[in-house]
Amino acid sequence: MPRPGVLRETPELTIFDTRELEWEPAPEFGPGALRKPLGGEGDEPRACLLFLPPGFPAAGQAVRSAPATADELVYTLAGELSTREFDGPGDQRGSLVRHRPGVAVQRRPGTASAPADEPVSHTGWIGLVVRDGPGAGRDPDATVATATVATAPTAPTAVTVVDSRLAEWQPAGYSGTPPVFQKTLAHYPCGDTKLQLLFFPPGLNPDRDPNEHPFYPPVLRAARHSHYVMIELIYVLDGAMPLSEWESAEQQQGERAWWREGYFLYRRPGSIHGAEPGATSATGVTILHFRLGGSADPAGPAFPAEIAVDIPFAG
Repeated sequence: MPRPGVLRETPELTIFDTRELEWEPAPEFGPGALRKPLGGEGDEPRACLLFLPPGFPAAGQAVRSAPATADELVYTLAGELSTREFDGPGDQRGSLVRHRPGVAVQRRPGTASAPADEPVSHTGWIGLVVRDGPGAGRDPDATVATATVATAPTAPTAVTVVDSRLAEWQPAGYSGTPPVFQKTLAHYPCGDTKLQLLFFPPGLNPDRDPNEHPFYPPVLRAARHSHYVMIELIYVLDGAMPLSEWESAEQQQGERAWWREGYFLYRRPGSIHGAEPGATSATGVTILHFRLGGSADPAGPAFPAEIAVDIPFAG
């Protein structure tokens, strides 16, 4: 029997309906904090939904820092919260950031964040928090700095804040496709995209011959693919779209899985997925798309190998 809130679970893929998951205490984030874990083991990227209650922060709330070798990516889904973000050891005051729906924050390794003393959150706050990097699996209690702001960062680093509501949609770069759009929210050191919003319009039709439409990404045509080096996390913000999942390359007919609002997909390398003929989206879909596990070397690409490899059907 699947776990409550888990719609599909294989070694390569877990699909959560986050609305059905139960909240659990998350005291390392502060009094009254709750979370819904969304996957990640060992040094894999860790994901969770996080709830901070009205009145946060409590008096004397400690300064927190991201794991020393991991990125922390935060996207606000509901409510509001104010923090101070510190770019380096010389930054004693920090920059005030108001986390409201649609605001994305990328905290690079070693950066510190602290709940702002004023104003406290009157609504509470819910966000998606993802850590990616060798330190992602550390005990969360070990990432809390209880002394001064100056002790948290150890090297000059940076925080990036993007209000996705104000950012303009850009073509997603797929040649010859319907209008698929993106908003880039976080980057690797080399500049490659790490987190983006993607909008797939209504009426996408997978009944296309890949040979006639070679530039369609596999998700938009009757084809399937796998990521051999990338961990892919997807959170559905609104709309719905049908995709199919395969247990192996030998399996010819996939199991259809609709992406719906509130669903979260944790894909490990080797997951086979794509589209089959006969199903379209009447609404379109907007997703948060994390491309994780890439290189932190600014001198080379994030993913030196091909990250999306077509898996042909038999015959």
